[in-house]
Amino acid sequence: MRMYSESKEIIATDWWALGDTPVRRNSRVTYYVDGQATFMEMCLCFMRATRSIYLANWGMEPDMLLIRGEDILPEQPEQTVRTTYIEGLRAQGLQEADINFWLTHKLSVKEALAYAQSKGVEVKVLLWKAKKAFAVYDPQAAYDKLTAAGITCLLDDSAEGILHHQIESLHQKVTVVDHEIAFVGGLDPLIEKEDDFDRWDTPEHSFDTPLRHTQSGKTPMPGMIHTPKLQDWPLVMWN
Repeated sequence: MRMYSESKEIIATDWWALGDTPVRRNSRVTYYVDGQATFMEMCLCFMRATRSIYLANWGMEPDMLLIRGEDILPEQPEQTVRTTYIEGLRAQGLQEADINFWLTHKLSVKEALAYAQSKGVEVKVLLWKAKKAFAVYDPQAAYDKLTAAGITCLLDDSAEGILHHQIESLHQKVTVVDHEIAFVGGLDPLIEKEDDFDRWDTPEHSFDTPLRHTQSGKTPMPGMIHTPKLQDWPLVMWN
């Protein structure tokens, strides 16, 4: 009777996870609406990482800047402004070496990941290798940029299989840091080819802003998609 009672209790509470990854209790969730806040927190997590960073993305632009505009310390700031800015980074858990890197580098996806790897953090990236006709980015170029920086990158070439429909895709947008913090949802670190969409955006959702200008001189449209961050998220994509 006890076994039957326990089985009924499991089915009543966790039936949706039976046979899958275990249910995680007491997780904390924060919802991010815009790329500015999402990528700021993501970059801070990359700086603080001590063990691992895993990314599985539909697309990625390694040179995309995670930190822009007012979130960057101005050139030749007043001492009080500089002090307050650095204290803010310390309050976010950054160490002195992290703060020095933050102040002296353009904080692109590639630079942030390479910095984490230089500290001994395991960094792995899984990207979708879409057919050229259907791709919204250049998978090979992204792969080349990441591997040139010493970052392990794999291209999922499932679309090239004869049993796979050409327009089907790995549509994951997941970043996992230290097996404890995960960003899941609609924002991948991507500026689409032809400069159509830039995932970095502000709450104002300005149609035209210099903060999204690309080297081509275009201003991609913003991506406005909700992205939650969850702690204690089960790690599955690199198993």
